[in-house]
Amino acid sequence: MSCDGLTLSSTVPLLTLVAGGPELALTSESPTLTLASDECELTLTVESSLAFVVTQTELELRSAPVVLEMTTPVAVGTGEANEAANVGVAGAGVYDGKTGVQLNFRRLRPLSPELSIEENAGDQTVDFDHRDGFVANCGGTDAVGDLVYIVGTTAGVLDVAPADPTDADKMPVRGVIEEKLTATTCFVKISGILTGLSDLTEGARLFAGAGGASHTVPTASATIVQAVGVAVSATSMYIDLSSQLMRRA
Repeated sequence: MSCDGLTLSSTVPLLTLVAGGPELALTSESPTLTLASDECELTLTVESSLAFVVTQTELELRSAPVVLEMTTPVAVGTGEANEAANVGVAGAGVYDGKTGVQLNFRRLRPLSPELSIEENAGDQTVDFDHRDGFVANCGGTDAVGDLVYIVGTTAGVLDVAPADPTDADKMPVRGVIEEKLTATTCFVKISGILTGLSDLTEGARLFAGAGGASHTVPTASATIVQAVGVAVSATSMYIDLSSQLMRRA
């Protein structure tokens, strides 16, 4: 249904211009005029004559309000004539189609944990970021912030476990658990900023400790010393895993 092409229809003179001194008036013998097409109509109701007073450069309206009423509404779902389209030949399109007046767009989701997508309401943007790390199998009690070493693989996926500088077989540290994807899978971050930590001293170096990253350099005999990064705030660290390991005598 469309209201394009409305025409003015009436069986009596529509509006008559009446002049009387400085005052002009538009009057109608019929108080209701109709703009109509085959599919809908717009009714113009004049509650009184439209009176105008001409005073030099101003035109003053003296009348009751003019009421416009759509007596046959446009059917819901017809929409506007405008459309959207995916242009170009490469890649996937975000435009899905149109329902009535609504343009529908597909949502974006990452297919890999290495890629993150977030809506930035303040800047009105959709932000993409690549996380430097890998998905691994881990223990149910392993937690975010744990330093881990690589144990092996299961069905092509790396297995990790908490590192321990007092046990050479559980070193070196290969990453830090940034997120638990399930109870037994996690995302291991190998570089960049890691947040959600606590009790760090900004600017101080961090080393592998039995309970995670620590500012204390291991001193016990046979302990493996490995630098793992630096604290950039009280709750975040920059991961920088050293490839140089030292064993205490």
